[in-house]
Amino acid sequence: MRTLRKTSIALLLLVFAASVSFGLTASDNHLVTITISEVTLMALSSTATITLTIDNTGLSAGDTPLGDSDNSKTLEYTTINTGALQRVVEAQLSAAAPSGTTLSLQASDPADAGGEGVSPGSVTLSDASAGSILTNIGSSATAGGGPTLTYTLAVSDATALDTAASGNITVTLTLTEDA
Repeated sequence: MRTLRKTSIALLLLVFAASVSFGLTASDNHLVTITISEVTLMALSSTATITLTIDNTGLSAGDTPLGDSDNSKTLEYTTINTGALQRVVEAQLSAAAPSGTTLSLQASDPADAGGEGVSPGSVTLSDASAGSILTNIGSSATAGGGPTLTYTLAVSDATALDTAASGNITVTLTLTEDA
């Protein structure tokens, strides 16, 4: 009786093992649609006003007044482009710089040169047309390591300076497709 019981249990285990190993399985499938949308996002680290001053600090009689500079802002952006499309960041003034001065902007090269763009160096800003401060921006994200923006107000003609020309100028930065 014990032999019959052992044989029955062994036979039952063998049938179970065979059913598992001989494919009592099922499968099915479905499609997964992946959509990658074009993205163009940009923000400044701060939108606070920058103050650039021309004054007599450090001057002696007969010296040409000195300009001023500020590098307190960084630029962050995320882009997902179509194919080999490249983007640029352009800067333009809302009004001309005061007589006797030039206002320039230089973006540092981004931390990751692998598609986050290249700085062409210092660009003199104008109200007549936009100047490219970053070029060759591929699909990328600056992830907190965006370029530092350095604004420089320089005296180009001391005889044309006029305190009445003091005021506000808006600098507009635009992330756009490279033309």
